[in-house]
Amino acid sequence: MEVKLLADKKLILGEGPVWDGRTRQFHCVDIKAGELHCFLPGLDKWTKHSIGQQVGFAIPNGVGQFLVGLQQGIAVFDPLLNSTTFLSNIESELIGNRFNDGKCDANGRLWAGTMNLEAKPKAGNFYSMDENHRVHKRLSNISISNGLEWSLDNSTFYYIDTPTYKVTAFDFDLEASTITNQRAVIDVDPSIGLPDGMTIDSEGMLWIAHWDGNCVCRWNPETGNVLQKIYVPAAGVSSCCFGGEELDVLFITTAKVGFDANLLNKYPLSGGIFTVKPGVSGLPANTFKY
Repeated sequence: MEVKLLADKKLILGEGPVWDGRTRQFHCVDIKAGELHCFLPGLDKWTKHSIGQQVGFAIPNGVGQFLVGLQQGIAVFDPLLNSTTFLSNIESELIGNRFNDGKCDANGRLWAGTMNLEAKPKAGNFYSMDENHRVHKRLSNISISNGLEWSLDNSTFYYIDTPTYKVTAFDFDLEASTITNQRAVIDVDPSIGLPDGMTIDSEGMLWIAHWDGNCVCRWNPETGNVLQKIYVPAAGVSSCCFGGEELDVLFITTAKVGFDANLLNKYPLSGGIFTVKPGVSGLPANTFKY
């Protein structure tokens, strides 16, 4: 399939792609730069906002604000006012940690994990936060908290702790907001690269960005098999999401951090944002209720 370069943004660590169907905009973050990047396809217009500290995710609420995961906790960022209002200072005392990937479930609760700035093993945790800003620790001893997604019927939660080379599944109770019965459903061959960010399509298949693997792959979580592999000309393929008017465009973020000059010369578009039409559509992104 033809992967197209949407923008050669040269992001240090591009991550957290999300499509806001209400405003018809694409958003992503540059974690290391502490920046939020927004794209309005209709006008072919990019805007950039500096948040002031490393930012793992930015989830739009449809009215111009973003729920963000930072080094000092979880906050609401308003680009118009350039203001940050903290909802929870969870892990603010752990100055060596920051939030990484995060998403909301169908009831509008946030699920997000932390990791060590130097990627020290098992230094992070995984949390949920409800509409009253109450935070609950769900998992401990996480190394690099990354991709997370829910099955189409919301009965299963999928999660990636990158260095494990696995996708883990849990039974998910949407009303009680609990995860139980942990088991591995996908074992990733290291030759494909590390599993990073993840999204789901309308057929219930998982799309995973593979760091140091130059690809995104479509996986069947029932069988653990790769169904499709799409080459991306970048060293650090970090995450993906579905977007566009029909949710049939896969947006792919990449990064250049952590790779030597020789590899970056081989993949000069590392840090760019790519798109591809994979022949299947995705689902609208959930937003936080607060």
